[in-house]
Amino acid sequence: NLPDGLSGVIVWPARRRSVWDAILAGCLWLFTLTFASKPVAAILLGSGATARDYASSHYAIYSQAASGLIALGCGIALMAVVIRDLRVRLKRDLVTDAPTGLPNRRGFLAGLQTRMDSAPAGDLLIVCETGWRAAPHDRITALRQALPPTALLGRIDPQRLAVLLPGETDPDRSAIVRGMIRDLSGAGHDGGLGEVRLAAGEDAAAALARAEGSLFLDAELRKGRRGPAPQP
Repeated sequence: NLPDGLSGVIVWPARRRSVWDAILAGCLWLFTLTFASKPVAAILLGSGATARDYASSHYAIYSQAASGLIALGCGIALMAVVIRDLRVRLKRDLVTDAPTGLPNRRGFLAGLQTRMDSAPAGDLLIVCETGWRAAPHDRITALRQALPPTALLGRIDPQRLAVLLPGETDPDRSAIVRGMIRDLSGAGHDGGLGEVRLAAGEDAAAALARAEGSLFLDAELRKGRRGPAPQP
């Protein structure tokens, strides 16, 4: 039963350890301790010289009852940990775009609302329309690395990216990021770009709808001019 004890040692210092992880580690350690104490218990309580003597001995009652209860506790704790991990994974999948690992529309809206609730107005919300073939993973990775730590990047539709650029972003970095986004929007046949400034007290869904409205206007006017559409 040494592997059970080692499993408990691995589970206990985990960074995301929860109550159920602690219970599972405790059950594994207790199971190992019980197994290791059986020789001592057999000497102190007596296990009997024959099978009939063993079945009627105090040691048999202690050994079987303790092992059964602890094994049941380990099973319940392990099942709880597995169910918890599945729930966490499902919640993460609901807000994540699988091909890129970026937040999807739902995840981006949640992050945008959190940012708008805690930050002053003036952040820049950019929505970029581009064919996915025109935005390979290396360019998306480069854009992600160029963004400041407090920025948000999401793939809100199969061919649409959204970027929240904080108002306090350094002008040079802001120019680089906006240039990269313009390159992405102009690389596809049906590319487009929409930009809006967030207003105080505005809802995240309403702000994203304004940005997508600006994007639609830019896509309609792109044939005759360059650059983003005027803010609505």
